[in-house]
Amino acid sequence: MRILIVVCIYDRLENLKKWVHSWNLCDKMGAKLVIVHNVDKFKSNPFAKICKTHGITYIRRHNIGYETGIIQDVFLNRLPVRYNWDALLFCTDDTIPMRKNFLSYYINEISKPDVGAACMEVSGVWTPHIRTTGFCVTREVANKIHWIHDPVSTKEHCYFFEHQGFEDTIMSQVLKMDKRVIQLSSIKESVLWDTDHTALDRMDEWRKEFNLMSE
Repeated sequence: MRILIVVCIYDRLENLKKWVHSWNLCDKMGAKLVIVHNVDKFKSNPFAKICKTHGITYIRRHNIGYETGIIQDVFLNRLPVRYNWDALLFCTDDTIPMRKNFLSYYINEISKPDVGAACMEVSGVWTPHIRTTGFCVTREVANKIHWIHDPVSTKEHCYFFEHQGFEDTIMSQVLKMDKRVIQLSSIKESVLWDTDHTALDRMDEWRKEFNLMSE
């Protein structure tokens, strides 16, 4: 299986450093990691330098459509570099690995024929929806997703696709395919974790898993 991991990065260098450090120690399962840097102005670029140093693909992208714009570009094969993939794991930069073998959990789930998407979190806000901070789909599912807004260019377009489109969110579309949407575990035990969950601090757990307890 050809696995593509796309991480959306904004101007948060520490988040990139966390991802790179984690990835260097992870069980990669042959996956390709691509960092897509959503940025309005291209200035001096430590992001590209870090990725190059660690052999990670880096793509600069004008910040059009935020992370949902990247998802659309990947689904429709519109990134500057085209990738052939069978499974995609998409994350925002504040969602980091919590286990070295995190990828296997997602691939095991979406390899089941009745599962259409595996995600870090299904939220009940607005309507039950996949939080696009971290989710995994197959190419087969991605090819069937339709886009009301193309290109996705505003925050409202993002909200529509994630949780306000009701019949047209990614979760509702997957369910219409007669496939299940899986939240892998509770957030307290998730193998990916959104550091913006301010009520839950798992950074000590992350440092221990990735050998940083001395810092």
